[in-house]
Amino acid sequence: MARRRRAYWMNEKDDIILEYLDDVGVAEPPAVIHFNISRTEEVDFVEKTTKRRLKRLLGLGLVTLAYEKGRYYEITDEGRAYLAGDLDASELDG
Repeated sequence: MARRRRAYWMNEKDDIILEYLDDVGVAEPPAVIHFNISRTEEVDFVEKTTKRRLKRLLGLGLVTLAYEKGRYYEITDEGRAYLAGDLDASELDG
């Protein structure tokens, strides 16, 4: 697998969120995303951080809103390309 190229504003939390969304393959609200990540990963961030990171990832096209009412997020093809190391996130408009 190619090495992921993060943007300066990205951190490991973004990778954890994107990996989770890629693994589940369905859209979920931030509270569910955070709950499930915290059950399976050793995370040191709170739900508010998950919401903030999702908004940032949304603005750059790495996730999308599948259902705006209730805000259900899912990973995009660009998000998958980043995870695969095929997209340099530093080239996204951040």
